[in-house]
Parts: sequence; structure tokens; C-alpha cells
Amino acid sequence: NILVRQAVEAFGHGDPAQAAKFALAATKEDETNARAFHILAMALEKMGHKYKALVTYERAFQLDPSDPSLALDLGLTAWNQKLTQSAAQMFRLYIDACPDSPLGYNKLGSALGDMGETGQAIDTLRTAIERMPHVPMLWNSLATVLAADGRADESIVFYREAIQLDPAISKTYHNLGLAYSHLGMLSEALDAYDSALVRVADLDDRM
Repeated sequence: NILVRQAVEAFGHGDPAQAAKFALAATKEDETNARAFHILAMALEKMGHKYKALVTYERAFQLDPSDPSLALDLGLTAWNQKLTQSAAQMFRLYIDACPDSPLGYNKLGSALGDMGETGQAIDTLRTAIERMPHVPMLWNSLATVLAADGRADESIVFYREAIQLDPAISKTYHNLGLAYSHLGMLSEALDAYDSALVRVADLDDRM
């Protein structure tokens, strides 16, 4: 479909308004075109139309529930709008379709943590780490869930593992600093915050 192709190209070139225009035309041309609705939802979200994007993602998913990227995008949009249970459902579908992708486990674990389902969140992230121990974001998310549960001392172990796997991620140092702060270890917290700032500065220099 030429309109869908034009929408994809416009979105890729950083023009969501034009992408939305082409995608909307494609949906009017074919009301069963899930890809067109997916791109339209992406463009609407990029333009800040959160609710319209959510509704459009839902329409796309109704048309093609077998597309794991749709499940993931719908889950992320629902999560951003505090529809955490719906988001968790979508993340589970994504995991079923893509069991070797760390992203689904990471998002599901974090969403379960937000829902107060700490045990399930920990189990989800531990399962993912057993499958993919080399992925730092899984260790970081597990540590964050533990810290939110009042287990800052345990979280430090996992933050350090994430840092060992990828020392360049500033967010992990920041989270580590928060954990140290909760434990009253202010010197260690300041060191971690300094490390985070250095890595942000390094990133700005590279950009």
C-alpha cells in the first residue's frame, strides 16, 4: 500500500503530522489495514495525542492480535496512561510471542511492581535473568523493584551487577545512589550520583 509506505517514510524522517495524514488516508481506503492503524497510532502518540493514540492502537490490535510489536506498543501506551493491568496483559502477550526478547520481561516486571505485585515482579525478572543474564536492564529493574519494596540493601547487589555489565548507563548509577541514600550511606550515594553525572556529560560530548 503506497499510503502506508509514505506514512512509514514520513515517520522515519521525523514528521509525525505527515505520517498521520498518510496513515489516516490509508485507514479510510481500507478499514481493515492494521498496519495503517498502527502507524497512525505511533504518529498520534508522537504528536502528544495520548488518548487518541491508545484508541487507535486498540483498533490496530483488534485487527491483528498476532503482531507482537502491536502488543508491546499498546502495552507501553496503556502503561503511560496508568492503565497498568491492561499494560501487563499486553506485555504477557508480547513475552508469549517473543520469549527471547528481554524487553517484555523488563516491562512486565516493572508494571507488576507498580501494581504492588512485588512477588510476581521479582519472579518475572529473575526468570528473565536466568534466560538472559547478560542484559543489564533486567538487573536494574529487579534492583528497582526490590528498592521500592524497602529492600535497598539487596537492591545494591543487583545495581552493581547491572553496572558491571554496562558501566556507561547513567540511570543505574543514579538508582544506586538512591539506594545508598535510603540506607544512610551518604558518601557512597554521592559517589554514585557523581558517576551518573559523568556519564551524562560523556554522552552529551559524544552527541
